[in-house]
Amino acid sequence: MKNKIQISIPATSANLGPGFDCLGLALGLYNHFTCQPYRENIILGEVCGPKDETNLFIRAYNAVKALVAAPKNAGIRVHFDCEIPPARGLGSSAALIVGGAIAANELFEAKLSHTQLLQICSELEGHPDNVAPALFGGLTASFTSVKEDGETFAYTQKTPLDGRFKFVVLIPSFELSTAASRRVLPKQIAFGDATYNLSHALGLTLALGQGNSTIVKESLEDRLHQPYRGTLINDYERIQRIAKETGALGAVISGAGPSVLTIWDSCSYNQLAAKLEAEKLDAVWQARYLPVCPTGAVIS
Repeated sequence: MKNKIQISIPATSANLGPGFDCLGLALGLYNHFTCQPYRENIILGEVCGPKDETNLFIRAYNAVKALVAAPKNAGIRVHFDCEIPPARGLGSSAALIVGGAIAANELFEAKLSHTQLLQICSELEGHPDNVAPALFGGLTASFTSVKEDGETFAYTQKTPLDGRFKFVVLIPSFELSTAASRRVLPKQIAFGDATYNLSHALGLTLALGQGNSTIVKESLEDRLHQPYRGTLINDYERIQRIAKETGALGAVISGAGPSVLTIWDSCSYNQLAAKLEAEKLDAVWQARYLPVCPTGAVIS
């Protein structure tokens, strides 16, 4: 068993507009976890979530520990240093899950692959769109498949991303829970809306890899979740207008929201922060340029 490790897990932005519950992007904002074996599970530092066994980090740690037949009394002492703001649609829950799973895998030297860890993390998260880029980095396209034995298996593909595209996240002063954001979604959708999103998500994925700014700009529209979730986000329509007026290719809800991801192919995003301050918006919005994290989780 290893004595001490540090794990850094990147923030993630899921959906990217039309890629609902399948596309995800790893960004350069991190939760750091310093871990060592201990006689019980104990969480220290700037804690994300509860400080008990219900914390997603501990739940993921325990899930991997059980899978690799580690001693039941093998606890973990983990110090949290969280940069990813919670309940903002930037994958804070996924970072906890991936961090806990990797901590157990490393401390017990279990040598589970990232593909194996993806299965555990996806089950805890409910879908792989955030945990996949947190594990693998970059831009990922993910889905789940039900096997003949009834088990669900998560697949992910790391897809090319042209370096010309830059990403600025607009983070508001208010939170929005994933549960509330999912409650506003319709139970059924029209066949035409499904076709619309499939075609746009495919076009967006290819265009991001090929550096085609025109198609990226035209393919960000969505009919499955943003028209509904946008109603829960103060200033959402004005944020979209401001982003486009200052030169962004588009602005999409990051994950379940309320943060907004803006996509650029130039350096003019410096004007965005000034425009946000000049507008009299209902909430305080912080504009943060975040580089793409190509590696995903890092262990040291």
